[in-house]
Amino acid sequence: MAAKKGRPTETRAARRREKLAEIQRQQKRKERLRNALTGGAVAAAVIAIIVPAIIVSQRSRAESDRASTALASDVQTYTVTAGHEIGELEYEQAPPVGGNHNPVWLNCGIYDVPVPSENAVHSMEHGAAWVTYRPDLAASEVDELRAAMPSSYAILSPFPDLPSPVVASAWGRQLMLDSTDDPRLEAFLREYVQGSQAPEPGASCSGGSDGSLPLDLSGGMVQR
Repeated sequence: MAAKKGRPTETRAARRREKLAEIQRQQKRKERLRNALTGGAVAAAVIAIIVPAIIVSQRSRAESDRASTALASDVQTYTVTAGHEIGELEYEQAPPVGGNHNPVWLNCGIYDVPVPSENAVHSMEHGAAWVTYRPDLAASEVDELRAAMPSSYAILSPFPDLPSPVVASAWGRQLMLDSTDDPRLEAFLREYVQGSQAPEPGASCSGGSDGSLPLDLSGGMVQR
């Protein structure tokens, strides 16, 4: 009789265990679903960040490649002399791209007024690039040029009567630009700042003239 009385209790216990197991299975299914949704959301977010970045990078690389290709055909090349000469000098190009120049180089940097070509040419001999712009260029465009300048071996200054709004020059090289956002400017600076075209790349671009040193002096450097 005692064994018979125990069967309903065992049955109820078995049902409770089965119900508990089913609850646990449901909880595990919900957890897997929640993890899948969370993982999918994270993956989607990562894709949303990475894919546009890759596209932008590819576009930037393509634009850079196009600018470099255009640069090869658009840059004018000149054969120029190199020698020291005091006083005011005349140059065939405006701005000049090389030739005889003052014994004192121009300190590389950004200038708000025109600088002596005789000093700037000496800086280009040392591997600097000289970016010039028309004096009436809009202030916002001048700011764009300022932002585009490398931290060293570059000169930016206004230049009167330019043949185009912006002209980029290096030793024996010159590029005419119609706008300040032309990607060829970056390509030009990348190619010719401290480039192999310069007779003395790496020579000093500081400790020379700040543009105010008289051109009839053959020595005595003014610190900027």
